[in-house]
Amino acid sequence: MTTAPTPTPIVVFADLDDTLFQTLRKLPGADPATLTTMTVDSRGQPHSHATPAQIALLDLLAAPHVTLVPVTGRDAAAMARVTLPLRSWRVLDHGLTILTPAAPHSAAP
Repeated sequence: MTTAPTPTPIVVFADLDDTLFQTLRKLPGADPATLTTMTVDSRGQPHSHATPAQIALLDLLAAPHVTLVPVTGRDAAAMARVTLPLRSWRVLDHGLTILTPAAPHSAAP
């Protein structure tokens, strides 16, 4: 009996805004019904969205052997409004802040 090979671990460093999602302003002509809300603003209203193609990419990046490390200019408060389930390190504030996987995923009060 043969066993399936173990997938090679993959680490992906990715920007968030305008890479994995963007605001409606940057999606002219897009059908809002096909978009997935990925961030909310400070009032809790939808702010940034992913297209079906971006959702397909995110599905691939959610594989157990893939580690997605967001690298973003967002600060902790803005990062806390990202609805994407992140389970790894997070690089914020243009590299000034690095959060470990154990760090809270919400901004400090």
